[in-house]
Order: sequence, then C-alpha cells, then structure tokens
Amino acid sequence: MDDISGLKRNAVICILRSGDKYLFLERKKMPNRGRWVPIGGKVDPYESPTDAAKREIYEEAGVVVDHLKVIGVLCETSPIEYNWNCFVYLSEVPFFEPPICDEGNLAWLTIDEIKKLDTPPTTIPIFESLFESKYFIFEAKYNDALSLLSLINHIV
Repeated sequence: MDDISGLKRNAVICILRSGDKYLFLERKKMPNRGRWVPIGGKVDPYESPTDAAKREIYEEAGVVVDHLKVIGVLCETSPIEYNWNCFVYLSEVPFFEPPICDEGNLAWLTIDEIKKLDTPPTTIPIFESLFESKYFIFEAKYNDALSLLSLINHIV
C-alpha cells in the first residue's frame, strides 16, 4: 500500500515548550530541508500517534516525556508525493541543552525568533492557535511546487 501515489501518510509534529522557548529543528533532509520546524516524524506501522510522538521526541531530542497534549490536526494535500495527516502535540518540558541530532540542528527559540526564520507556511497558524488555546483542524492545499494555495481551519 505504500506505493499508492497520493496516499496520505500519518505523522506527528511535536512542539516542546520550556518557558517562552520552543525546540526547533533546522532540517537536513526533505521534506522541508533547510527550514526550521518542530521535531516530529512518521507514525510507524502498528504505532499510535501518541507513541510515535514520544518516540520521535526521544530519538531527536533525547528526552522522555510523560505528558503530551493533542492541540490539533494538520491535513496536507498536494498533487505530488507530499500528502500527510499530522497529529500536533504540545509538551511542557524543563530546559535542556539540545543534543546533536541526525535530522539537523536543534535550537531553543522564542516565537519572535521563529517568525524571522524560514518555516513551513503552516507553522505560524499552528502557533497562533496554540497561543489562543484553540484546537484546530487545518486543511492545507499545495500546488506541485509545494506553494501553499489554501489553509482552512475546520474548527471556528
């Protein structure tokens, strides 16, 4: 089934917050190579999204988290091989020095710093919902160059 063109894959986006800082990753790999993103990754076969989030946080940041809060869902659709259902989680963690990560460079950033960086076009809307304490279900549509065509929140 993995070979079906356009099939959506499940993934997790893990927002780690310590005070007013968020752990972000400057990605080395596609998708989003060179962009700054929260940590996360694919949900493995037979794995729940919550277990995937805990695994990704441990693999990329070296931290074990006990409490994760689902803050929303992001559904991304494009005419190319970029089709995702992303479960977005938030976890409050004590500050720690970011470890070396195979996926890219990790750094703690404030929202003002994040706004100045190259991030995916869905990042700031996700954070705006987080700051407003509003759950979201975003539907993002992209063209074949992965430029965002529309972003709709199905919870208003």
